[in-house]
Amino acid sequence: MKTLTCLLAGCLAVGIVTSLWAAVDADFQTAMKGAAAAHGRIKKGVEAKASAEDIAKDADEEAQNFKKIGSYFKQNNATDALEICKQAFAAATAVSKAAKAGNMEEAAAQYKTLSGTCASCHHAHREKAADGSYSIK
Repeated sequence: MKTLTCLLAGCLAVGIVTSLWAAVDADFQTAMKGAAAAHGRIKKGVEAKASAEDIAKDADEEAQNFKKIGSYFKQNNATDALEICKQAFAAATAVSKAAKAGNMEEAAAQYKTLSGTCASCHHAHREKAADGSYSIK
């Protein structure tokens, strides 16, 4: 009877941990997709020299997503990824600040910095599977 109770308790614990991990992973994926969408809009806006207000709004959205992404990396002790995420947050904030000030040249320069942080983290921490999906290394 003790063995069965221990086995059931162990299964329950594994199930709880797995469901918590899945929730964190889903939040991470949502934040990454949100950051990517905002990033794409910023790129189009910077290239077209579009509304500074729209660029600033998208940069603020991307920065907020980097806060969520950073929380994921912090929870999973991915120190180097967290540092890159902090750099991305700072760059997205700088894009927004420059756009709000009407300095579109600076917004474009900060966008390049932002893109570089994304690329460096993806290169170091993302792995493409055979089916075309990605996972974290």
